[in-house]
Amino acid sequence: MWSANPWQAPSGSILSSSSSFSSSFHQTSHSVDIMLQIFPLLISAHLFPFVAFAIDRDVCYQNIINDVNSTILDPNNRAIFYSPALADPTIPLSLTLPGCYNLCGSWTWYSYEEFASRATTWLLPILLMVGNMHSPPLEWTYFLFPLLHLVGDPIDTILSLLHTLQARRCHMKWAETQTFSNSYLSGLLPKDLATVISAIDTLNAGFKPDGISSLFSFPFSREVIVTAAQSLRSATVDESIRTSLAMLTYLASVISAFYEAATDTSAGQTRPGNRVAFAMLFSWLIPAMLLSTVAKRFCETDSCTLPLQHLVDSVIVKLTIETTSDSNRQHAQPTSNFEFSTENPSLGYQNGESSNGVFVLQYILSNHQNGPDPTTGTVYTFRPRKPLLRDSDGTLKPLCLLALALLPVLISFGTAVALSYNTPTKGFGCRFITHLSITLAWLLSFITTTLLERQCVTALSPHIRLKIVAAKDALIGLSALTMVTLIYAGLYNSCWCWSNGLNGAVSHDLFVLVGVDSALQGNAKDAYPTIVGVCLGIQLLHLVVMMTDRWIGKVRILFQMKDRRAKRRRGMVPVEMIAYRSQRSGEMR
Repeated sequence: MWSANPWQAPSGSILSSSSSFSSSFHQTSHSVDIMLQIFPLLISAHLFPFVAFAIDRDVCYQNIINDVNSTILDPNNRAIFYSPALADPTIPLSLTLPGCYNLCGSWTWYSYEEFASRATTWLLPILLMVGNMHSPPLEWTYFLFPLLHLVGDPIDTILSLLHTLQARRCHMKWAETQTFSNSYLSGLLPKDLATVISAIDTLNAGFKPDGISSLFSFPFSREVIVTAAQSLRSATVDESIRTSLAMLTYLASVISAFYEAATDTSAGQTRPGNRVAFAMLFSWLIPAMLLSTVAKRFCETDSCTLPLQHLVDSVIVKLTIETTSDSNRQHAQPTSNFEFSTENPSLGYQNGESSNGVFVLQYILSNHQNGPDPTTGTVYTFRPRKPLLRDSDGTLKPLCLLALALLPVLISFGTAVALSYNTPTKGFGCRFITHLSITLAWLLSFITTTLLERQCVTALSPHIRLKIVAAKDALIGLSALTMVTLIYAGLYNSCWCWSNGLNGAVSHDLFVLVGVDSALQGNAKDAYPTIVGVCLGIQLLHLVVMMTDRWIGKVRILFQMKDRRAKRRRGMVPVEMIAYRSQRSGEMR
């Protein structure tokens, strides 16, 4: 039978604390816990020495069992126990939230040793992956921008990498078409021409190759392109080995933690669920890093600009010589001492063709005379002027790329929620709220970045917009990492965060499970590895999809059938389609 007075123990047994203390503690503990949840960043590190040896969940469970066995606590006390307490180590205790506050305390940090173990196992691999992100060297004012943009806006980072890779695919197809149809480029390897075009796109994201097509209409075009392509390829940095090692370190941490939790039954070693959940929240780093590896980079901006400048100079010199020897040449001839206008010439953003490719390329190079300009696309993880929904041809491909960029973050969020929810006590609690808040912050960050790239903010200079993006990324990214660090240090080591959280609050059925090591050990053997394995498998499969040109081409064909039929009726077959058909039939060989 339940006792009439909920705090009254059986005859001859009393609680160790006085009833007045219990009452006052019950009135204040809930408000203290709420303040700690609302203002977590205000908790100073100097509190560690005072709470490092405070009571924890394992000690609390053992003390309650001892008190029940010694009849100090009534196992049927409804104010303390949500369900009757059983002295069976395989069955957890269900405590009411006030009972948990009274017997276990409100909140404590973890010990130094436990925090160091968590940080080394889970936080350090995340930071290693962030630090191994590929980025070109920038001046000190923008040195940290690629890393801040990665952790503060992962969606735009992945989308920028996808657009960069897609642009290079288009450059390759355009080069195949040019080498097939342009007699001056006969015998030129398409990859040489595509290398030059991709290098120009690195300096000016969104560049259309038709804007400099006049550079490839001279008898000497093949020679200067081959020379420039060889110089560009020799200056390209491939750091795939370093990136792969960082990714393997991350995966090894996850696997070793599962193995340790599944084989070690000691207290505190069977609870990897919540720790893995926050590591999985950043699992989108795996496809992002591998995409950056495929994108590669130049060791410095001069490695890209010098070969292109040499190409322009070679064209000018050869044109000057030919102009002197043959005054009847039909091509437009710049002289050796020509000067170009500082006004922006046609860069081919709207598929328009410039009257002189030399002027266009010189203008692009002039923007990087004093070092790389991150506002033009030199940072692969921040590509300005990328279409959001439709490109200039009215196709749906940018929308497909947007969906591909969103999926890694959404997969990471879903995995983190699944792990946290299935960690006893089951429910949507503190960790779910944190997962949701960080993910929503990333979505808001992407929306902000997208709006800053739109025409509605053209009154702001590109550098001011970039600084706004950097400040926003620093705020969101560093806040997310700081929050995860505090959680690993014990920010959520409280009765409320042990409970079934929102589920219990909504249904007025709030309770806390303690002594759940057997259930957690079972999850560590079966449930958690399954959830994480499915997550990583989907992320890697999604990466393969993002990097597969054939799949993207099929998707594009699917969405462009009507548009292509209309163009064929008008006698306008898209250049990409010509290259695609030619590649499929082997005509270019």
